[in-house]
Amino acid sequence: MFNVRVPVETAGGNDVFLMNTFTDAQLLVSRDVAALLDRIAIAPPDSVTTDERSALRTLT
Repeated sequence: MFNVRVPVETAGGNDVFLMNTFTDAQLLVSRDVAALLDRIAIAPPDSVTTDERSALRTLT
């Protein structure tokens, strides 16, 4: 989904800039959201928790 990933060095150092160069979509997310996106790309759909599904609905 996002083909460019850049860690953002902020005070907390916990953010990641994501960009899809095909659609120009851009997101600044925490590392745990970036990890969730990575995991759902390869994990079976039933492995996603209710809270994770809610977060994904917010992103779509």
